[in-house]
Amino acid sequence: MTAISGAVYWNGMKGVRTLLHDQVRTIIVLTVIGLVLAVNGIWKLDWPVLFNDAGILPTSSISPRTPPRSTGLLNNGQPADGGMDKPLPADSPPRSGEGDAGPQPDYVLPPVTAGLAPVVNRIETSRPVVFLTIDDGMTASPEASRLLNRYRIKAPMFLNDVYVKDKPDYFKRLIAQGMTVGSHTVDHTDLTTLDYAGQRDEICQNADNMENWLGQRPSLFRPPYGDYDWNTRRAAADCGMRALVMWSAKANGGSMQYQDGHGGLVAGDIVLMHFRPEFAQDFEAFIDAAKAAGLQPVNLSEWLRPHKPLTDASI
Repeated sequence: MTAISGAVYWNGMKGVRTLLHDQVRTIIVLTVIGLVLAVNGIWKLDWPVLFNDAGILPTSSISPRTPPRSTGLLNNGQPADGGMDKPLPADSPPRSGEGDAGPQPDYVLPPVTAGLAPVVNRIETSRPVVFLTIDDGMTASPEASRLLNRYRIKAPMFLNDVYVKDKPDYFKRLIAQGMTVGSHTVDHTDLTTLDYAGQRDEICQNADNMENWLGQRPSLFRPPYGDYDWNTRRAAADCGMRALVMWSAKANGGSMQYQDGHGGLVAGDIVLMHFRPEFAQDFEAFIDAAKAAGLQPVNLSEWLRPHKPLTDASI
């Protein structure tokens, strides 16, 4: 009897110890959970499988109910915003635009000297910038406004009367987005075939018409085909042009073409584009090239204003 009582006693004590051990373990586990909640601020847990068979808390059990990351698409794969452009990815080139002045100019435009407007082929700068320019106005590309607005690009448009007169509202919309107007002659004539008077008529009449039709008078001039002579520079100055603007690279046919032996864009390049049916492809080629070179597109018109450049110490 004594042996049986002793066995019952020890079995009872073993049961008590097991119960106490389980309670202590439960308290420790709950304490750990509380500490995790307090430290990490995770208040909603996935509770279905809190303990495994061994009584161990699986690490996968403590997981915040984070909402799924939005893809911007509806269930049918269509854009949730109706197709509007999304913000640029992080690796896209910085965008120029209102509220984002970009690097300040460190270039001084040479003045009109001896009655001749200076010729600008590219901008000598230490800033990581590139300049887009768009010519003619032949095609009212429907993509132009959207793409320029998406990337917040502002640039001079060197326009001809023959292309603007029938669709001034199209260019007014671009001007409202921050684009500026440059002179490109009345009818895209090779000015070197004309005398001084003929060249002056082409440039001055174009400037007058742009002001009347678009509300902005050009102060920069680009000679058609890039051809000019002394009379061109004199006529441009007499018509109020601050400079003849050339180019050092082209976006043409959906690809980039470089001058001066460069294999890509370099800081200070002036890029020529046109209002043509392939506008979107040319624009994409320009954006890709600017991104690859780590250059920010900025408004050439702002850099060719008469001003004193800022030094690095003054920025």
